[in-house]
This record gives sequence, structure tokens and C-alpha cells, in this order.
Amino acid sequence: MMLSVAFKVVHGLNKCRTIILATITVALILVLFAHCKKSTPQNTGKSDQSKKPAEVSDSISSDKEISERMKQLVRDLEYPDKVAEDFNRMTMAWRDEQGRPVLIRWKGKLSNAHQNYQQGKISRRKVAKIEESILRELCETTEKQFSNKNLVFELTDVIQNRQTNCLGYSQLMYIIGNAIGLSVRPIDVLDPVKSVEGDAKKAHIACIMDLSDGRSVMTDISLLYETPSRAFKLEDHFVKVGNYWKLRYYFNRLLIHKKIRLLDGKGLLAGIYSSRGYVHHSKGEYDQGILDYTKAIEIDPTFAKACINRGNIYADKGEYDRAILDYTKAIEIDPKDADVYVNRGLTYVDKFEFDRAILDFTQAIELNPKLTNAYINRGGCYHVKDEYDQAMLDITQAIEINPKDANVYLNRGGIYEDKGEFDRAILDYKKAIEIDPGFAVAYLGRGEVYAELGKSEEAKKDLLRTLELDPELGEFVKQVSEQYELDLKLD
Repeated sequence: MMLSVAFKVVHGLNKCRTIILATITVALILVLFAHCKKSTPQNTGKSDQSKKPAEVSDSISSDKEISERMKQLVRDLEYPDKVAEDFNRMTMAWRDEQGRPVLIRWKGKLSNAHQNYQQGKISRRKVAKIEESILRELCETTEKQFSNKNLVFELTDVIQNRQTNCLGYSQLMYIIGNAIGLSVRPIDVLDPVKSVEGDAKKAHIACIMDLSDGRSVMTDISLLYETPSRAFKLEDHFVKVGNYWKLRYYFNRLLIHKKIRLLDGKGLLAGIYSSRGYVHHSKGEYDQGILDYTKAIEIDPTFAKACINRGNIYADKGEYDRAILDYTKAIEIDPKDADVYVNRGLTYVDKFEFDRAILDFTQAIELNPKLTNAYINRGGCYHVKDEYDQAMLDITQAIEINPKDANVYLNRGGIYEDKGEFDRAILDYKKAIEIDPGFAVAYLGRGEVYAELGKSEEAKKDLLRTLELDPELGEFVKQVSEQYELDLKLD
């Protein structure tokens, strides 16, 4: 109304046109200013009210999405719902120094990075850098939450005790990483970056993460010098050999695992069953161990280690033909694995098929000329065949490769003993004992030679020491005592 009245007055009074126009302009500005001043706080209030629920909604949505994804990944590894719920509860409670849920923060950061890339705001390499930084945080957080413990890999035990081995770490990285939006794959490690002990020597598993820029990084909290590793292109640094990837170069400047097999969720599940089989085998529960290894092979038919380990159980059970079938299957999968030829060769020895055993030990040596066990066992076969010169060549070669291996001196001592060179035999048995003072069989061998030489007191001393170190050798000690009339007081 004010504007309408002002317009009419201006229209009727030409004489004051300029002054009135100026007045109208000022009035118009004042009216508009007042309108804006009134409306702005109301609009801002509505905007804040609508924005806050959206933020809460996004957080709840992200929380739910991560939780459901994690629980599904746990179920895919054939753990029960309770384990999935417990795993979710444990990881969703993780907080950073500011008290923020780290999984939600990581997922949000990843989502923003990918969105910014799609909008052309950042490069693909920048996204990869963000992925690397989040993976590094995940590794650091996981390392703080859990400690290393051999043979602890079942998620139930991992959650309860906050301890785990390489397989447990790999499950954690695989489940959490993929739940927040990273691309994490397990890897079967056939040749680790550094030597390992314990159960890791039998089998080792880690993870590899594929970055948005086409490169990858390895992560292995238990073994890698730096985790995650520096980024690399798989095809540039590895060559495909059968069903695994082998590092192209001798000089491992990235300090990453040298021979790997890429897995998926099923491969990880097969690893879990294989580890269960190993635990049962170590407890003497052979039948259950065979069932677990069989399940692992059914899930992943290219899992050579599972075939080897099932073959080891069959060998321990005396089912040699079945053991040989499993070793042969492992050789078909990975014909470059020297160790499996040794395993099969030893099984042929158990069957007294020494010529076949020699062929397998020879093949192992061709694949790995520094494999001490292959020389020792081939020398043992030549020994049985009374081919002493050839046996001596193999044992001597084994000593040159590994002069600190007590077994090689024990075996050469046995050859010298059979050849009647008793002084040399005693020197080798003595050397074996110096290397390993608890080596019961070396005391047994030296005691027998002393008995042969008529040195009864020395013989008795060594034989009694044998019993102290390994009572299971009692029957052999008794045989030597009776043969040489040592009159040992044995219970």
C-alpha cells in the first residue's frame, strides 16, 4: 500500500517529481531491507532445522550400512550370527582421539573422496593417497587392538582374547576394509619377505589392497617391515607363474612378499578350514584334520598347501598311497615346489620304494640346489642300498650348504659307522651333539659305537643320557645294552 500511494502522489505532482522520486526510492529500499531483515532469521532457522536431521540421518545410514556389510562378510566366512554381532559390536566401538567412531569417519572420508573425483575436483591419484592413509590408520588401529599369538585365528577367540595370528589379522583387514569401502583381498604367501617361525612357517596369509589408480599395496601386520607397503603395480613387479605371482627381481626394494597367490573371500574361507586342519593334526585328531583339509580343498581346488597337509596326515596314519595321491596333486598345482617332492620321497621311503624316493629327492635338488633335507634323505636312500660313496657325496654336500645342521653330522656318522670307520663316526656324532646338546639320537649313535669299540663306561653314559633326553628311545637303548652285554639297569 505504501508503494501504491507514493506512486499516485508522484504521478499528480510534476513540480516535485525529482524530490518525490528520490523519496520513493529511499522508501522502497527501506521496505525491502525491513522485509529481508524479518525473513532471513526465519529462513535460516528452517534451514538449520532441516540440515541437522539430515546429518544425523546420514550418520545413522552410514553406521547401519557398515554394520550390515561387516556382519555379512563374517557370515560369508561361515561364522554364526552371534560371532557376526560380536565382531560388529567390537569394531563399531573403536574411537579416535577425538572420540569419533573411526569406521564411520573412514567410510565418510572415502565416500567424499570418490564423490569429489566424480565431480572432477580431485585426481585419481589423490583418491589413492586417501585410500592409503585410511588403510594405514586401519593397520595402526588393528595393531593396537590385538597382539600376536600363534594358532589364534578363529574370530571367536580373536574377539574374546584380543590376540591373533596372520590369518586372524587378514580376516580383520578383509572384513573391516571392505565394509568401509576399501578393496582388500587376502593373499596366500608362498615365499615371505623374511624367514618365519612356528605355524607361520607351515602357512602364511596376508592382504593386498587395490588402489583407485591401478596400483596396489601389501599389508601384513605380523611380517612386513612397513605396513602398508609402498604402492606398486602388480604386473610391473610380479610375473604370473601357474596360479601364483612371483617377484620379477632378486633385489626386493619394496620389501614385500616374493611369491603370492591372490585370493577372494572363498580363498580366505579355505585358509580358515586348512588352519583348523593343522590344529587338529597337531593334537593327533587325524580324522577331523582330514575332514577340515578336505573342506578346504573343496572350496579352493588350487590350494596346494591343503593337499600337502592332508597328505601329511595320511602319511602319519600309515595310509601311504593316499598321501602320495595328495602330494602328487600338490605337484600338479605347483610343480616348482621342491619341498613337496621331499614329502613324497619320504613316503616312498616308508614304502621301501627307495629308487622312486631317490627320483623325488633328485627333483627337489634340481629345483632347489640348497635344500639340505633333499641331500640328507637321498644320501640315506643310497646308504640303505649300500651305495656308500654316493651317500657320502650327498651328506658332504649337505654339510657344505648348512654346516650348523646337526642332522647332517648324525647321518654321516651313521655312514661311517656302517663302513667300520668308528673314529670318524664318533667325531661326527660329537659334532652333532656340540651343535644340539639335546640331540638324543646322536648320543644313541655314539653310545653304540663306544659299545662296539668295547668302551663300556662311555657307552653306558651316552645311552643313559639318551633316555634322559628322549624316553621313547628306550627300546633302542635296550637293544644296544643287550647286544653288547652292558647290563644297564633299565626299568
